[in-house]
Amino acid sequence: MWIAIGVIALSVIMLVGPIMMVKPTPGQRALSELRSAAQKKGLRVSMVPNPIGSDPAFLANYGLARLDSGEGKPIRPWKLVRKGFEHEMHFCGQWDWADENQALPNIAAQLPELLQALPASVCAVERNRLWAGIVWSEQRKGQETDDILELFLHTLQVLNKVKD
Repeated sequence: MWIAIGVIALSVIMLVGPIMMVKPTPGQRALSELRSAAQKKGLRVSMVPNPIGSDPAFLANYGLARLDSGEGKPIRPWKLVRKGFEHEMHFCGQWDWADENQALPNIAAQLPELLQALPASVCAVERNRLWAGIVWSEQRKGQETDDILELFLHTLQVLNKVKD
């Protein structure tokens, strides 16, 4: 009789165990809700390589597609990356250009104010022909999700409206 109870108990454990492993953790559920809220606001979320090349290898890019194509004019792509330190040679405080492509002066003039408003967990800001994006580690540190997403949306809308 004890053998039968043991076999039944093992069978139940073998059925329930894998189901519990598939269940998302609270952290995974929170990320899913965050990304879902971003999509409801019109932001596109994709995973991109970490622009500073450290762990984690991939970070989330919250982007907003351009509604116009620049009226036939080519868009100059650029990317600003947050460095771990401030330097006078950087574009603005900890922010510096990722490569030789830099924003034109009319865009660059608006960037310092936008960059200073972003949370410290934002790693990069970029703009290209198709969209503007914010690379973020998704660490909120007490900030409300809705406030961060509204700030991202505002920043990306401003970047998309500025003409080259």
